[in-house]
Amino acid sequence: MYRRNGATQTSYPCLLLGPDAEQQKKTVSDSHVTGPIGDETKKRLQVGVPLWASIWLFLMHVLMGTFFSASCHVYIPYIGETPVWIRSIVLLNSILSGFCDHLGVYKFHPSKLEPFSKVYFPIGLVAFIFYFVNVCTVLHAWQSTAVVFLNVVAIAGPAVAYKKFTGKDPPSNYNEALSSSCTWAGLAAHLATDTAVCILSGMSWIFMGCPPFLA
Repeated sequence: MYRRNGATQTSYPCLLLGPDAEQQKKTVSDSHVTGPIGDETKKRLQVGVPLWASIWLFLMHVLMGTFFSASCHVYIPYIGETPVWIRSIVLLNSILSGFCDHLGVYKFHPSKLEPFSKVYFPIGLVAFIFYFVNVCTVLHAWQSTAVVFLNVVAIAGPAVAYKKFTGKDPPSNYNEALSSSCTWAGLAAHLATDTAVCILSGMSWIFMGCPPFLA
């Protein structure tokens, strides 16, 4: 009996210590798992896109859409003037992309804005190509060549610099663009591209003789 009690007494501490040891092990394991994620999340929140940058980038989108729309108003030989409804779509699409990319994330969850990128991205690409067609048709050869070349530099230059500094490929979709904008390298590349393209589109509009907006 005594040995049985002794065995029983010695077995209880093992049972009592078992959960504590497992709990301590679980706590240490959880700290290893949650520690870096918490630090990364905190760091991303600290680096996040400043409001002034989002407002600036949104305004760049609006101005680009305005200049693109007005530039497409010019008469093209054998084709005629671009219809007003097409120029309106170019302008509204640029405003939509600027809102979803920059200001909308302050109000809505990115998952609700991401589907719109499947609409405004292809329309914006077509509008960009149509804008270059108008530039090459209306302006002199040296002017149109310079405008196209500078636009290529404005788009490719920041992308190459972003890959050089971060070692990552430039963002290719909506979610990757939002993630890269949370870093200073991605934000700087985005600011440089949008600002440069906006200035170049304004210069092209001036070279074309300042055609009216949606008139």
